Amino acid sequence: MRSIRALSKCASRTTSTGFAASTPHSGFKFNLGGRINLLYCFFWGIAAVLWMRYGYPLVLKLMKKVRSHIRPWMTAALAVFMAVNMLTSALALARYDARTSGEAPNGQLEVFLDEHFDNARMERIYPNAKKVTKAE
Repeated sequence: MRSIRALSKCASRTTSTGFAASTPHSGFKFNLGGRINLLYCFFWGIAAVLWMRYGYPLVLKLMKKVRSHIRPWMTAALAVFMAVNMLTSALALARYDARTSGEAPNGQLEVFLDEHFDNARMERIYPNAKKVTKAE
């Protein structure tokens, strides 16, 4: 349990010190550090029970219909997709942070990010993001 808590704390510090902090739970009663609250725990608990009862068995049934030699390739393709998705999100957030700090784009990648992930789009994707100043 301690390792899960430590991992969660490490991940939250990494994401909140580098770019922006998203704390949608801070306005609710019974919140723990603005990261979780009792109301959301209740709804996520119901969602988990419904998933285990209905969603997971359906996915298993569908996966049994897929041929066994195709499954590893599907897994690899989804893993690559998720890695590219996470990298794109991280780069877009880093560029958004730099852009709002007044930095001009350095190179083709940053120009591409400025064109495709402008401030309006980033504010729509991350509506609760707040600029965080780094401790010195």
